[in-house]
Amino acid sequence: MKKAIPEAGGFTLIEVMAALAILSGVIVTALASVNYHLDASLRARDIVTATVLGRYKAEETRLMGGEAETEGDFGPAFDGFMWKIGKTTDEATGLLRYEIESTGPGGKVVFVMYREG
Repeated sequence: MKKAIPEAGGFTLIEVMAALAILSGVIVTALASVNYHLDASLRARDIVTATVLGRYKAEETRLMGGEAETEGDFGPAFDGFMWKIGKTTDEATGLLRYEIESTGPGGKVVFVMYREG
């Protein structure tokens, strides 16, 4: 009597390849999403830092009566962050207009302040 060879169970090569293709697509999509969100959070952090530093510079300008340097950086603790102050006179009101620009790797923030001149 012949012994019956049991039929081998399992997946075919095509099924395994299809499953790997689907899995790799999911992994690539997840990694792209994580990368995008990390970049967005870094940009947001830089904008918040530029905003805080710009507010600091605006307050410093207000306290010094508007007479200060016109551009510079925020020191080695904030590498890549720069500031610039523009001063003009608003002809309609006669007020001095200060434009404080704070820039960083993630973008720039502009503050406008008016004083009597």
